[in-house]
Amino acid sequence: RLSETERASGRATLNRVLKVQATSDARVLAIFPNATGAKRYDQTWWTTFLAELDRAAGPFRIVELVAADGASRVGNLYPTYFTSDPRKLASFIDAAGLYVSADCGVMHLAAATMAQTIGLFAKTDPSRYAPYGPGNTALWTGDDGAATVAHRAAGHILRRRHSD
Repeated sequence: RLSETERASGRATLNRVLKVQATSDARVLAIFPNATGAKRYDQTWWTTFLAELDRAAGPFRIVELVAADGASRVGNLYPTYFTSDPRKLASFIDAAGLYVSADCGVMHLAAATMAQTIGLFAKTDPSRYAPYGPGNTALWTGDDGAATVAHRAAGHILRRRHSD
C-alpha cells in the first residue's frame, strides 16, 4: 500500500519524465518491454503493438520502464525511467494508471498498484500467473501477431475506460 506521499512523488516523477503540461489529457501508458528469455518480445513486435494500440485505444503518452542496464528495448522511441527501488517504481506505475508488459516481476508489482495492468503471455500459463486484481487481465499472445494482440488489449482498455 502506497502512502499519499509516495503517490504524490510518483506523479511528480512521471510528470518530470514525460515533461507533461497540465493541459495534456492523453492517458499515460507505462511499458516494460523486457522479460527473461523466451518471455521477451522483440523490438519489432513491441513497435507494431504500441503503434496499433495507440491507433485503437489512444492517444497515449508512453513511457518505457528500463531494466538496470539502462537500455531501451524499443529503440529509444519514448521517454524512459529506471529505479531500483520497488516502492518508487510502484508509485511511478500507479501514477501512470495503465501498464503493459510480458509476464515478469514488474508486471506483478504493477498489479499491486491501482494501475490497470495487462500481462502478455506466450510461454507461461496465464491461468496461473495472470496479474491479480480487478480490471487487470492476461492476454495469451501465442502465434498471434502484435497487431492482433494490440486490438485485444485495446478492447480491454476501452471496456475498462467506459466502466469507470
